[in-house]
Amino acid sequence: MYARSRGWRIHYVVEGSGPALVLVPGLMASASSWADAGYVLRFSDEFQVIAVDPLGHGKSDSPTEGEAYLVDQCALDILAVLDAEGVEAAHVWGYSRGGLLASVLATEHPRRMRSLVVGGSGFLTMPPPVVSAFSQPLRRKAEALRVGDWNEYWTLMGLNNLAVRGALQYGQDFHVVAAILEGRIAKEPAIDLSGLPQPPLVYLAEREPGIEFLKQQALAINAEFHTVRGRGHYGAFRDVETIAPIVRHYLTSARIRT
Repeated sequence: MYARSRGWRIHYVVEGSGPALVLVPGLMASASSWADAGYVLRFSDEFQVIAVDPLGHGKSDSPTEGEAYLVDQCALDILAVLDAEGVEAAHVWGYSRGGLLASVLATEHPRRMRSLVVGGSGFLTMPPPVVSAFSQPLRRKAEALRVGDWNEYWTLMGLNNLAVRGALQYGQDFHVVAAILEGRIAKEPAIDLSGLPQPPLVYLAEREPGIEFLKQQALAINAEFHTVRGRGHYGAFRDVETIAPIVRHYLTSARIRT
């Protein structure tokens, strides 16, 4: 299925029935990533699972200009999917970059949120020193991709696992990925989760760089926080056996509260 947003086609899939649960993947992942990992099957028994391909991912349109990927605008693409499905308010679950998009959506349209789940992302507040330190590495990665240098990109990412590299890189257009990174640093999004009906759930891999700082960010906004033991960033997403029970318990509690 497709929604139309900002002149682009945004692809999404729907499984199950019940309260809407929107799944937003990370950079270079797609709606099918959630299904492949087992999340769609796990949650479609109780929820209307809506897995979204953000702009530049999966079967959605993929412009190669950075201005198409400003984070606040990409968050509106998720809103367009909700509108296309006639969903007034949803539980929204994002991983990595998807967590950033979900957090921006929660900031700008808190009334459309029943709850927020953020995995693998520290984008809960945006203090200026962190923003400044974060932008330059992204710029270097985008520059590497604009000249087609995947090896340099992965080196800058610090990802040495060749199997994971191959899985993420398969079928990707390096100009599209570069544009997504350029859009990310072109305009810093405001994030304020105080309008949510309840604090978010946040989970991070034990091996996530800067996990202690990210944990403090989460606790500062009274988020429910979990560490995924023995996992790195990509492994934590795949660990459905650990993550699914945590998220289901949180979503059940959120439904009771709302």
